[in-house]
Amino acid sequence: MERMDKVMERKQRLFFICLAVAALSLMVNFYLFDRLMLALATLLPIGSILFARRPSLSWLAHFSLAGFTGLSAVGVLLNIPLISMILACTAALASWDLVLEMQAESPTTELYERLHLKFLGAALGLGLLGIGVVHWIHWRLSFVVMLMLGIIMLVCLNRVMNYLQQNTGSHR
Repeated sequence: MERMDKVMERKQRLFFICLAVAALSLMVNFYLFDRLMLALATLLPIGSILFARRPSLSWLAHFSLAGFTGLSAVGVLLNIPLISMILACTAALASWDLVLEMQAESPTTELYERLHLKFLGAALGLGLLGIGVVHWIHWRLSFVVMLMLGIIMLVCLNRVMNYLQQNTGSHR
């Protein structure tokens, strides 16, 4: 029982770190670029993901991810530095995954946690690498293409989670 508590405590700590990175990345940049209403609007996805930690309200995590993504897209359209908007989206995606993982009936073993975090890190890292390469060679992707890439990334994360559950002997 003590080991399970440590695993959940680590996931919660990582969740709060990712949420803080996402929130601060948006709020500080919106404030610095005199977009105070957008900085305040960031409180909505923050609040919804905090409420999503309750099992009966876990569906709010999806709205939170959509809110962070939408605010990041608005930031890009307002010429706020791309790196901070990408960082906000990536950290929000990690916090979304972690809050849903804490609610799932997944095994709370250290092996499962390591595998989950390894695959989450790999998925986020590959996504960041792809965005970095595209930005470095100055390709201009439309918002629709970026949205499609985001959906593909979510599907890939879902497949990674299914793979992890099958290989650790747990099913939802």
